[in-house]
Amino acid sequence: ELGRHEQKRRSHDVLVDEQALFDFFDARLPDNVCNIKSLERWLHKLGSESRQQLLYSRDLLLREDAGLAAVDEFPTAVQMSGQDYQLEYRFDPRDPRDGVEFQVPLHQLNTLDEGRLQWLVPGFLREKVIALIKTLAKPKRRSLTPAAQFADAFLERVGYSSEEPLLALMSREFSAISGLQFELSDWAEGRLEKHLRFHIQVLEKSTVVAQSRSLDELKQQLGQQARKQFMHKEGRAWHRDGMSGWDFGELPETVITPGGSSAWPALVDQQNSVGIRLFDNPVEAANSQHAGIVRLLLLKLPDKLKYLRKNSGINRRATMVYLALADGVEVDPAGDLLMSVLDELVAAAVTPDNTSSFEDLLAQISQNWVLECSRQAKVFNQVMEGYQQASLLIDDILAQQHPLVWEDVSAQLGDLVYAGFLHDVKATVLREYPRYLQAVSIRLQRLPQNPAKDKQRMVEVGPWWQLYLDWLEAEEAYTEELDGYRWLLEEFRVSLFAQELGTKQKVSPKRLEQAWACV
Repeated sequence: ELGRHEQKRRSHDVLVDEQALFDFFDARLPDNVCNIKSLERWLHKLGSESRQQLLYSRDLLLREDAGLAAVDEFPTAVQMSGQDYQLEYRFDPRDPRDGVEFQVPLHQLNTLDEGRLQWLVPGFLREKVIALIKTLAKPKRRSLTPAAQFADAFLERVGYSSEEPLLALMSREFSAISGLQFELSDWAEGRLEKHLRFHIQVLEKSTVVAQSRSLDELKQQLGQQARKQFMHKEGRAWHRDGMSGWDFGELPETVITPGGSSAWPALVDQQNSVGIRLFDNPVEAANSQHAGIVRLLLLKLPDKLKYLRKNSGINRRATMVYLALADGVEVDPAGDLLMSVLDELVAAAVTPDNTSSFEDLLAQISQNWVLECSRQAKVFNQVMEGYQQASLLIDDILAQQHPLVWEDVSAQLGDLVYAGFLHDVKATVLREYPRYLQAVSIRLQRLPQNPAKDKQRMVEVGPWWQLYLDWLEAEEAYTEELDGYRWLLEEFRVSLFAQELGTKQKVSPKRLEQAWACV
């Protein structure tokens, strides 16, 4: 027990040294006890009362100035999503498992909360905040010197736990304290000493199958497998397949599984029907629920779907330009358009959770789908016309005279308009496309008059554009945060090359930096 206090406090200042134990037994053993055999003979002759004198007390093991680890500073367990995970403390900097460790069954891996893990345990939190401050780039680090005083002020203000992730709270609080803008990307948690991050072991059938201090790393490695196991072990009671209508009553937002975990039931799209599954993550559940609702609406509105395929509103010119992008790949402009609009209508509506609310949504979609598709078809026609006009300006002469501009604009257009882009781009974003494409044409028309100014503006946008391209090249996940950054970057291009067109939102390098920090 006392040894565990040293592991928690990470200091050998609780237990007395071996000399104290030697002196204790030396005073009680006779001189003729000098080996194992003589010790055994002597012990055999001792009575019970004499044996009691060989038992040392807890007080003997404690140093006079020993400081014990408080339970509230070094808890025995950490709780996430309704589960308690027992903590083990280890003080050995040479050991890869040094610090605070817990084990999680594979099927519960995705229920772990990165924000909660950042808070570690109260006993190590002050040291962690100080260490995080010291990872800052020099200009920002200087503004929080001395680090210990700023760490104390932060902890006095916010306490030792919060529903908000530690790094997000530090960014906000230190921005307010210093007057500088701190971003999530400023804090290099990965550079901290090992014991300042939880060490997580993933178990499958009592065997450690993976271990890391990075939850993201573990989820990338085992996330899909963990989700399948969670659905199988915790969600069997919720499994339903082959449904074509909302005939299953209420679908709660969250439930507690028989194993005590929080879980999120949601519809799943099964192409010709829908099913229900239990998810270990609210974001995954919401995405699946959206897709399931869209499928259920399509199953309920076959006549509307048939009509829109024949009367999409897309003109012949736009269709030909779109088909030319396919280069032999099968594309369906009408199908992509009507699905894009349906996605937007569902996303803007209140998510149904019972038969009545689904019927309300069905009536709303039935009333608005055709009208919104007609409006969006007009936008699409403009987009294809604008794309064609801009494409005609990207010719061999441009490539020879201004190769860097040719490369930049070609990449920009290729990311805006490609085979199937209607399926990927939100309807709200598509409405901004005519302005984006007009800005490209204006830029290219002005280029011969002042190539130096174009070069200067390209230097301004280049680093931000490269961040996006590098992310795509690395095949990282295309998140909502990245999507927001992508379209803010397009607005930045408009502000540089065609300012007279105006921007949908305020945009600047600082705002781009903030948006990228969220990616």
